[in-house]
Amino acid sequence: MKIHKWFWLIGSLWSLSSVAKATEQDAKDEAQRLLESLRKNGFVVEDKNFQGSLPKGKQTARFEVNLYEGNEYYLVAGGCKDAYDIDLEVFDENNHRIGKDDDQDQTALVRIRPFWSGKFFAVVTMHDSTSDGAHWCLLQAYRKE
Repeated sequence: MKIHKWFWLIGSLWSLSSVAKATEQDAKDEAQRLLESLRKNGFVVEDKNFQGSLPKGKQTARFEVNLYEGNEYYLVAGGCKDAYDIDLEVFDENNHRIGKDDDQDQTALVRIRPFWSGKFFAVVTMHDSTSDGAHWCLLQAYRKE
């Protein structure tokens, strides 16, 4: 009987980790889906990404991104199927908002053409999701102008 309980426990933990990985991948797939048309128009989708999960109710994650003058950027935050409303804001080094997408949607897309090269900040906000929260992924694409 003890062996049966161990197999059940291991199986339960494995299935929970599979669900978490699937939802992170769902969020990344959603962001990549939005960027696919940009890729077809000459944009380079960067390999690096930020991802995680946020609880429901205006919870935020903030990340530093390096942007360069002379490039056009699209930053996209995609959510898994449990995300109902994700917003994205981009701020310059002086904390001035230079772009935002605050539509009520599972994805958020912001276009940026920086006037200088430097550090900028992307803020992902989970406004609405299932009661357990949801996974998200932030990707960026660019092209030289």
